[in-house]
This record gives sequence, structure tokens and C-alpha cells, in this order.
Amino acid sequence: MKETGNREQAILRAAEREFLARGYDGAKTTAIAEAAGVTHALLHYYFRTKEKLYERVVENAISQLENSLVESFSASGQAFTARLEEGLRRHFLYLLDHPDMPRFLINEFAAHPGRTDALRMRFGVLLGRVLASLQTDMEAQAAQGAIARMKLTDLLLDAVSLNVFVFLAYPIVGSLFASGVDTRAFFMARLEENLTVIRKRLQPDLPCESTSPSCSPDWLP
Repeated sequence: MKETGNREQAILRAAEREFLARGYDGAKTTAIAEAAGVTHALLHYYFRTKEKLYERVVENAISQLENSLVESFSASGQAFTARLEEGLRRHFLYLLDHPDMPRFLINEFAAHPGRTDALRMRFGVLLGRVLASLQTDMEAQAAQGAIARMKLTDLLLDAVSLNVFVFLAYPIVGSLFASGVDTRAFFMARLEENLTVIRKRLQPDLPCESTSPSCSPDWLP
């Protein structure tokens, strides 16, 4: 049983690298089997088809992200701002471990709309769990004047977009601004900068732009 589990994990690790690097259409199961150190026949014994292997890889990646975010945002006994920062930090560190995942998902959404319906549903459920967990504490801190009033959905979209952009843009930005800099140090500096931007976004004394949707009296989602 242990050997079977080790083989499956080796195949999944190799498959994740192959799918993220080449996309679903470009990935080769022969290359995955070779990288995992198993025969092509054994790969098909465990996962049957390329489609099923792909679905398992995506499922594992999203489950890891879900567990990390929900655990962070649902942490009891912490203020909204602390929970928000911890969730965004874990989201960034997940991307640091899977730097090709944002580009892979965007490309797959564009190339195979039908295949991504289930992913959209999963992300919708995840967003609902995060919103439900954070909403009450955000309202309480806003009522106390500790943070600015804004839509939670707007804030999360801003924060997640900052994290994702770093990894989408790195192939270009890295060559311009991170030449000769340790890669991990560069990314960790970007994380701290992103958190600083979100902290400033939450400051209650910033003037509200009348044209911003977040300045509407109906600021809650």
C-alpha cells in the first residue's frame, strides 16, 4: 500500500509540472511517466486517462488552496485585519509553491471553457465561505472607525489581484527589476509590499472618491 501511494504521488507531482508547463493539450503522459519513474502502462493503471489525471492534479491544487485560505480566514480570536493579512500571506505562499498555476488556469479557462465550469463553481463556493467568515468582523471594525468602510468583495479582489499579478508578470518584470536578486527574496519583498498596499487601503482617514463604488452608502456585498 505504501509503495502504491508513493507511486501515485510521484505521478501527481510529475503531472503537475507537466500540465502547468505545457497546458492540458501540450502535456504528454509519456513525459509524465518518465519523470515519475514509472512505465506508461503503470501510469494508465493508476489514473486510466490523461483527462482523469488532469482532473486529479487540478483538484489537489485547489483543495490545498481552499484548506489554507479557509483555515486562515476562519481563525477565531483574531481581528479582521489580522485574519485578512494571514489569509493573503498564505495565498501568496501557495502561489510561490505553484508559480505557474495562475497562468495555467487563465490559459485553460480561455482554451477550454467547458472544462472550467466545475472550477468556477468551486471558486464560487470558496468565495462564499471566505465572505461569510470575514463579513461580521469587518462590519464591526468599520463601525468602530478602525478601518474604512468598503465592500469586502472589492477588498478581496484588490488583494488577490495584487498577489496573482506578481506571478503572472514575473517572466517580464523579473528580468527588469530582479536581475541578480535572489528569486525568493524578490517574491517575499513583493508580498510585504502587497500587504502594505492593503493596509493603506483599509486606513479610515483616507478621503473617499465619490466615483468609487466602495463609497456608495450600499457598501456591503
